[in-house]
Amino acid sequence: ILLLLTTLFLLGMGETPKANRNKQHLVLEEPIASGDSNVSMVVSFPGEIYEWNVEDIKRTIKTVKKAGLKINQLYYTWGEIEKKKNSYDWGELDFNFQLLSDNGIKASLVIKLIDTNHIGDLPKGIRFKSFGSKDFQKQFRRFVLDLLKRYQGKIDYIWIGNEIDGYFYEKREEFKDYSRLFNNTYNAVKKKYPNVKVGTIFTYHDSKNNNALDLVEKICKSCDIIGFSLYPQIIKGAKVTDTGKFFDDMKAVAGKVNKKFAITETGWSTDGFGGSEDKQSQFIRELFGAYKKHKNNIEFLGLFLLYDFPSSINNALADSYGLKGHREFVKFQGSLGFAHNDGRPRAAWSTLQEEMKKFK
Repeated sequence: ILLLLTTLFLLGMGETPKANRNKQHLVLEEPIASGDSNVSMVVSFPGEIYEWNVEDIKRTIKTVKKAGLKINQLYYTWGEIEKKKNSYDWGELDFNFQLLSDNGIKASLVIKLIDTNHIGDLPKGIRFKSFGSKDFQKQFRRFVLDLLKRYQGKIDYIWIGNEIDGYFYEKREEFKDYSRLFNNTYNAVKKKYPNVKVGTIFTYHDSKNNNALDLVEKICKSCDIIGFSLYPQIIKGAKVTDTGKFFDDMKAVAGKVNKKFAITETGWSTDGFGGSEDKQSQFIRELFGAYKKHKNNIEFLGLFLLYDFPSSINNALADSYGLKGHREFVKFQGSLGFAHNDGRPRAAWSTLQEEMKKFK
């Protein structure tokens, strides 16, 4: 699933439409001391996109911190940061990384060079001919190093490509060149910023369905960690109680290259593909049980999503996957939050707090 985190874009806007007065925010009475947990949350905000503002963003990040969640996952394409060749727009990232730093939350940054099933937006003036192009590789390395130089000490994880199996299982002839690009970028980053952990992200569910898990072993010998997004509802016949088996399988895949793995996104929807609130809460319990069992092999556990996306974003994302009008997928993607889009909490929000309190 492609993630969208929008923050500062509306700071430069004029007067916005009237806000939804029924909008709520998730609250916690007391902070949760989550001990040795390493749990991430993909952050979204309540209400329609035109309502999102700096107050919402700051309040939401403080809620995430209060819930004991220690990592935030951010997603950008190359072209969203470098608008045109050698011309950067750092505004959103400056705000995001400073806010996370101020709250003691680690930053995990995904550069969507591959954006699930297509190539992500590129800067104007940089053309894509092939991943094997030496000039393209050089320009991408320059961008990544410039990014890490500006935010030195504020980025803990950087991921080159998001859910790359969605692109390569049908275009395997391009995978060798992409692997070279990844390896060359990895080596350049580790030479200058050895403490930044570098990886790439696969879908576990689609890789399983498409017999594409072999791609993990072929590229991740140079990874520090392997990223998996996990949405079991998409695996035919999968049940909530299968969660532990999926973790066993991911551990085995990562073990072939002697790496840890991270769950960069995971969730269970309350609608679409047989979802329900009861199953969502049950999944959170199963998920944390599997995480604790495999904790020595897992870098972090990333939860998706804090608030449901508004319908405008949900529909736009479905369109980007070529799933326009796919009612089950739209319902599934639109009900993955721990709270409804208007801020009303689901039962899983309480379940999450219960699980976080169990960490010593």
